[in-house]
Amino acid sequence: MKESERNQGNRSESHDASEGLSSINSSDDTRASSQHSTTHKSLDELTMSEDALSKMESLSLNSSRGLSSISGTPTEHSSSTVAGEIPTSPPSKKQLLLQELAETERTYLESLNHICQGYMVLTKEVPMPSELKDRIAIVFGNIQQIYEWHQMTFSKDLVYACLENASSMPNIFIKNERKMMMYFKYCQNYPKAEYIVSEHIDKYFEELRSRLGIKKRLSDLLIEPVQRLMRYKMLLTDIIKQARKNGEDTALLERACQIMTEVPKRADDMMSLGRLEDYDEKQYGHLTAQGTLMLQLPVQVANTVILNSKKKKISYEGEKVFENRQIFFFEFALLIAEVQESKNQFVGPRFIFKRFYSVNAMSKASRSPDSNIIELRVDQSGDGAIQKRLNFSIINSRKLLTVKMILQERCKHQSNIRKKISRQIYSLLKQNALEKVRHSHQLSPKNCLTATLIKCVEDC
Repeated sequence: MKESERNQGNRSESHDASEGLSSINSSDDTRASSQHSTTHKSLDELTMSEDALSKMESLSLNSSRGLSSISGTPTEHSSSTVAGEIPTSPPSKKQLLLQELAETERTYLESLNHICQGYMVLTKEVPMPSELKDRIAIVFGNIQQIYEWHQMTFSKDLVYACLENASSMPNIFIKNERKMMMYFKYCQNYPKAEYIVSEHIDKYFEELRSRLGIKKRLSDLLIEPVQRLMRYKMLLTDIIKQARKNGEDTALLERACQIMTEVPKRADDMMSLGRLEDYDEKQYGHLTAQGTLMLQLPVQVANTVILNSKKKKISYEGEKVFENRQIFFFEFALLIAEVQESKNQFVGPRFIFKRFYSVNAMSKASRSPDSNIIELRVDQSGDGAIQKRLNFSIINSRKLLTVKMILQERCKHQSNIRKKISRQIYSLLKQNALEKVRHSHQLSPKNCLTATLIKCVEDC
């Protein structure tokens, strides 16, 4: 039975084999034609198909990653792509601000390079007008010093700190506080440079610009150091806001921001002083001898009023009319200047010097309730007999309070000095009088004069 089954199986296998051979033989023509078309398929087509497949796979992978980063939730595909891969999160607002600080610093350094390595070099090669030769040094001031400092030290340290070590960024400003003072000299010189450039901006400096092949005019480049100081302050202020939202310690950032608030203010003060004209240094002394410039701002000042306390009558120099003025309040002096707006779009306003008042002569500063006018009394005669009344009208309430506070502080300071001097004089006179009384039982006419002086000092 088993043998018969085996024989039947062998017969079926041979039958199937014969059928397979017959089917192969019957389809030789068909296979030959198809084999001819497939075996001769070009290698380029195969390569293109493989590349397309790989591109489709990578596109699918990237799209799944992109969706997961936007939604903020990881997908199954992204979690199983590469072992140990950490998904990157978008930069925070603070990081974006740090990047902006670094990028704008690079742009600023490029502008400084255009001035020092471009315009300054060409002025030595291209003949300039005769009236410009003696003034070309005023045009650039100490910009070369600023450029070299930024190129060699400050810009490198700042960009590195912003991009690689954000916690060290505030220290870049703190440790370079004194170096920033080189901007004061530049800003004081800038108004003169601005005026000179405006006279030759359309001809000589335009020719230099076309040779250099840059878009910015020299007048636009020269104002950038002034603008850059304000940009530092604005960016540091925004970074502090974001750091506070993140719960970070902002002590160093606030110190850096404080420095970059004071530096632009002093630079602006120096630039305004650079616009001051007709100030007589021989009569009043150099501006640096007047101490620190504490405040400068536009105000309205009324014509002075003279008070003669001896005759007990008031006489006016003119009608009490308020005029636009610029005041410069130094540590030891008050300067008042007339404001003259320039018709040239490239030049700022001019300040024509009008009055000089020593702080030593100031006796009293007061303000009427609910008024924007501050009255300042100035001793004109030296003995208090004749005084001038200056009336300052200031619309801005914050500036009004600042002016009042400074004036009152200066008057109080001078009053304390006068009292101290009076006390010292009184002590010396009293000691002298007592010594003379010891040697004489009765007062001589000279001793009586000394006693009278003591009484006068006591009354003061």
